[in-house]
Amino acid sequence: MFLIGFSKKDLEGLTEFLELSCVVGTWDQYKKPWESWVEYLGQIKGPGMNNPTLDGVEYFDKVIRVVLFIKHLYENGARKTKVDSILSALSTKMQSLFRDSSMFGDAIVKRAKKGTIGSNDEIAAMNQDKLSNPTMPMALDMVMQGRLRFWLGQNWDAKGMNARAAWICMALGFNFGARIGHLTLARKKARPKKGVVLDPNAKPARSSPDHCLRCKNMKFYVKQKGTNALAIVLGGEEIRDFLGCNTKGQSDAVEFVELVFLTSKTVRKVVTNVVNVKKVGRSTHEETILLQDLCEWMVHAKPKVDDEITCRYAQREQGKARIDRKVITAAEVNLAIKALAVYLKLPPEMFSSRSLRSGLASHLTAQGVSTEVRNHIGNWTEKSRVVDNHYAHKAASGGAFAGDLEGPGVWSMNEVKHMVTQRKGL
Repeated sequence: MFLIGFSKKDLEGLTEFLELSCVVGTWDQYKKPWESWVEYLGQIKGPGMNNPTLDGVEYFDKVIRVVLFIKHLYENGARKTKVDSILSALSTKMQSLFRDSSMFGDAIVKRAKKGTIGSNDEIAAMNQDKLSNPTMPMALDMVMQGRLRFWLGQNWDAKGMNARAAWICMALGFNFGARIGHLTLARKKARPKKGVVLDPNAKPARSSPDHCLRCKNMKFYVKQKGTNALAIVLGGEEIRDFLGCNTKGQSDAVEFVELVFLTSKTVRKVVTNVVNVKKVGRSTHEETILLQDLCEWMVHAKPKVDDEITCRYAQREQGKARIDRKVITAAEVNLAIKALAVYLKLPPEMFSSRSLRSGLASHLTAQGVSTEVRNHIGNWTEKSRVVDNHYAHKAASGGAFAGDLEGPGVWSMNEVKHMVTQRKGL
């Protein structure tokens, strides 16, 4: 199919550009499903044979071909999550080629996808595997112990700032249920080895959308001298200039900070960025500590306005001018969380960055926060039952840090230890 008035070269260039906007995963995750579809159509007979775009094929025949492809995937070991991912990639590819993709949303196709969930025995085996390798939710007092382990007593050199960044991630991840990708470097860009010449026509590897919180998405509300009015100061250079060298003294003038998180949501194949504004204020002692630590981080780590929040600058070598720029990665945060578990005499294999998100859900549920408010804080949909089924294990609206550590219904380390004992069968 060609659009009247456009050259073949223009449309091919447009297709290549649209492929770069794929939101279903990395470039490989997008490319491989299409290759498997092409390979499958080269092996069968009937409608669609050697015709991956299904040009000239009747709609109902397209539906049947997709269902038979699902059957092929299932017989080769793919189950529902994998099948959904593959079909999503195929649908996006069809759209980028200006071909009909409506058959992927057909009711018969949806029924076929449900059939790939697996047998009862397979489901039982998967559930057993999850139970044997559980991820425990962290508790508020565990996170505060993380501050003792990774923030206090650390120098403001490269090593010390790496540790402090891990605490910032733990605190914000637990406080708002923020996904680790919102707080760390999405993915390191591969650098070519010396002497290796890159193909200028090669398509780049794609990563998931980068929604890491940046300093320009931080608004510090500070008291103006001699007045009750509040001024807005952005993260990065602005707040660093305001705080100066007297971080602890000047940070008292910061009433609260707003953090603007961006999340991609896909509804009916339409991708939109959802803005979620979170607040760290002075409701409790723990929340005040987090606010002051954020101020101190801005001053000493020296992130710039366009930098990720956990970006830091440090002297690479003592007495030399070379500066080392680094953004902490998800892998480093996971290692820190496991190190904290060891420090607290808990099994490290049961804790990861997911423990922060489930920790928030458990903490707010234990405090009796309504489902709607809890889901709003953690950026789940309003009526989502996923939280109760997968995150919360039986606060205030500002987040977990706005709930009193000693208050009623706190999800504590004692509850975590009890869960560990139960899961390990002790």
